[in-house]
Amino acid sequence: MVPGTSAVSTDSLMRMVGFASATALTILVAVFVTRASGGLPATTARLILTAALAAAGAATLVGLAQLLIARQWIAAPRPVFKAVVWGINHQSLALAALALVAAIGPVAMLRANRRPPTGGANPAVDRLARARARRRLQYGLASAAAYAAIAWVVTFGVAIDQRQPELSPPEQFEIVGAMAVIDLDAIDDGHLHRFAYTTSSGVEVRFIVIKKNGVAYGVGLDACEVCGPTGYYEKDGKIICRLCDVVMNVATIGFKGGCNPIPLDHQLDGGQMLVALADLEAASDVFA
Repeated sequence: MVPGTSAVSTDSLMRMVGFASATALTILVAVFVTRASGGLPATTARLILTAALAAAGAATLVGLAQLLIARQWIAAPRPVFKAVVWGINHQSLALAALALVAAIGPVAMLRANRRPPTGGANPAVDRLARARARRRLQYGLASAAAYAAIAWVVTFGVAIDQRQPELSPPEQFEIVGAMAVIDLDAIDDGHLHRFAYTTSSGVEVRFIVIKKNGVAYGVGLDACEVCGPTGYYEKDGKIICRLCDVVMNVATIGFKGGCNPIPLDHQLDGGQMLVALADLEAASDVFA
C-alpha cells in the first residue's frame, strides 16, 4: 500500500489483486519449469537460473535502495547513491535482460525435449521415455506461455503501471531586477504551485511553492536528489513524488533529505515572495 492512501481504496485493492496474481503466476512457473527442465543438461539449467536471478535481483535491489533512501531509512555513501540513481534511470535494461532470459529458458527446454530417446533394447523403456519427454514438452510449452506473460508484465505492464501523472502547467510570475517575484495572494491556498524559469543557457528550471501553515512556505526545486527532475504532483491534498510515489510530509518541504524537493532559498517582503534568479541559474544542472 502506498503511504498516505486508504487500505480500502480501489487502488489498494488493485495492488493486492496484482500481488496475489503475481504470486500465483510465480508458483505456476516454478512448477512448470521444474517439470520441464528434466531434459536439460545441468550446466544449461544452472546458467539460465543464474542469469534470471541476476537480472531480477538487480532490478529488485535498485527499487529497494530507492525506497529506503527516499524515506530516509538509510544514508547511502555518494558512490552508492550515484549507482542507485543510474539504476533508476536504466531500470529498463534489467527488465529487458529478464525478458531475454525468459525467452531463452523455454526455447532450451523445448529443444531438449523435442526428440525423445528411442532405439533401446526394451520397447517398454522406450515408451516410458517418450511419455516422459511428451510430458516435459507439454510443461515446456506451458512454461513458454507463462514466461511470455512474465515478459509482458516486466516490460509493457511495468511501463503502463509507471505512467506518470501529468504535471500542472507552470504559473505566471514577474521578474524584477535579479529576482523572481510571486504575489503571496496567489499561493496562500495551501495547494501546490509550480513555476518555471528559463535560464540563460536555455534550460527550464521548475520550482514549487506550498503554504505549510500561517506563516511558513515550503519552497524547493521540482526535483529531488534521489529521483531527479521528475517532479511532484498534488492528489487528494497530498504532495507525491511522480517517480517513486512517496507522499511528502508537507511540513518538511523546504528541508533537505530523502525524497524532499531540493530546497530553494527565498525571501518574503511586503506581500511578495522573492527568489533570486542566480539561484535558479545555479540549479540548471539538475534539469539539464
